[in-house]
Amino acid sequence: MTLLYGIIRLRYRLKIYKRKQMCTDKIQPKVLSLFSGCGGLDLGFHMAGYRTVWANDINEWAVETFKENFGGVITKENIEEFKGLDHNERAQ
Repeated sequence: MTLLYGIIRLRYRLKIYKRKQMCTDKIQPKVLSLFSGCGGLDLGFHMAGYRTVWANDINEWAVETFKENFGGVITKENIEEFKGLDHNERAQ
């Protein structure tokens, strides 16, 4: 029950953040997120004005939750087998 409550609160705060972001035209610093989970730390960065450009987690449920909250910037792969970002991903 606590996890469900946390996810609902995260989605509510993300909606507020998206409304605030539409009103701002400032340049956003970028964040690369490792071991992202459902995106709790990323939410804090987003609320502070940062933008996640790449994220990674190995758990399928965490990746799906992150995509639901923040979009498709997350990948599901083992960090020990990470080869690096291609040029197009770094340029974002």
